[in-house]
Amino acid sequence: MPDSEDKTDLAASFRQTRRELWVMLAAWIVFAAWTIGYNATHAFTEEASLPDPVLGMPRWITFGIFTPWMVAVVLTTWFAMRFMKDTPLHDGAPETEAEREGK
Repeated sequence: MPDSEDKTDLAASFRQTRRELWVMLAAWIVFAAWTIGYNATHAFTEEASLPDPVLGMPRWITFGIFTPWMVAVVLTTWFAMRFMKDTPLHDGAPETEAEREGK
């Protein structure tokens, strides 16, 4: 049976995992709202049919699709490299003698 220290480790792991979940969900909602909202208001207008390229793409594609994707790539990289943490979990298996000697 795991002792109270192991329960504390699991609680810390659970809290970290929950923080990561909320950051991922919030990011997904923000980028979905940005893409849908911007494109709904700018992609189907008469201005969208006029050639006004930005970075070689129509303006609504640049600011409604390309920009949020690039920001999401940067956020995902930061999230994976800085925010996510590896938390050890207790597997419940008793230590072997070799593992105890290696400590």
